Amino acid sequence: MYVKVRTMDGKQEAILTISKLTEVEDFKHEIEKELHIKADLQRLFFRGKQLENGYKLYDYNVNLNDVIQLMVKVQINDIENKATSSNSVNTSNSNYEKEIIDNSNKEEELVEAESLYYKIGDAVDCLDQTYGAWFEAIILKIFKKEDKVIYNLQWEFDEKAPPFNVPESSVRPRAKHLLQFNSLKIGQNVMINHNVDDPKETGLWYDFTVLKIDKKRRVQELIGTLHIGRDQLLENHKVNPRGEIFAIEEPKLLKDRTPEDEQHMI
Repeated sequence: MYVKVRTMDGKQEAILTISKLTEVEDFKHEIEKELHIKADLQRLFFRGKQLENGYKLYDYNVNLNDVIQLMVKVQINDIENKATSSNSVNTSNSNYEKEIIDNSNKEEELVEAESLYYKIGDAVDCLDQTYGAWFEAIILKIFKKEDKVIYNLQWEFDEKAPPFNVPESSVRPRAKHLLQFNSLKIGQNVMINHNVDDPKETGLWYDFTVLKIDKKRRVQELIGTLHIGRDQLLENHKVNPRGEIFAIEEPKLLKDRTPEDEQHMI
């Protein structure tokens, strides 16, 4: 059978002939041949799940003509090159990326610290600035650099990926409260799953500001602002929330956590 592999930005696409029994590792090597993206830099997503090495495509119910999303892991050298090019990134993104690089490469400058809101081992959502989407992560360490709290995290979906540092603004409690479509309000900020390139397919988790609610007999649509990362906004963007809609959780002081809160942070 054949499947489509498409990068998150939609700029690259390949049609590959494979078997349902194809190993994920072998599939990545086929992608490398077609798109010239090294296998160890590939993150593959299908219906909201990452395709892990050691499994077959059959395990993820991949079928004929399905679209598999490809996220390319960014190497530190790539980020440094982007950060020094005023044509490729704006000032705020450059500063953000530089902060991550400094924190990851100069850990000796960081001092172990405590946070008012989180502790080591907490399950959180983290904003991946490269793709502007939220992914699940675990807090491994907490540092302080000058007056800023820095979190050392590990992606939960990719245990082989190296830990990384992010500022506090890129971390928030794991989403847990599902919202019903009928309960949504104009101006509300929520988290939705959306595929920018192909809205009919499962995508990644983005923040979304509701500006218009359109409920028809067969279709439920939202129009609003899709937040991709910190600075990129897709205004008047129409989405069809086919899956779950989550409330955005606000950080709570550790001293105010309830036993139920603690359970959700595991």
